[in-house]
Amino acid sequence: MAGISSPKDTLLAKLIHTTTKLNYCLMQLTLIALLNINMRLCWKTKLIKPRANVEGFSQGEKSLIAHTS
Repeated sequence: MAGISSPKDTLLAKLIHTTTKLNYCLMQLTLIALLNINMRLCWKTKLIKPRANVEGFSQGEKSLIAHTS
């Protein structure tokens, strides 16, 4: 009986696996959000220049680029 896992163990393993995946996704989203905030702060403080090519940007983003350039 030592090799057979109980349904409770299987459920716990699935819960740990799901929690780990959700934690990883949350970490990735947090890093993306921080990078986005960092880029916006750099644009506002003019530490970096935005790209000159504004194709593919929305109208609001174009006005932000024009305003901060």
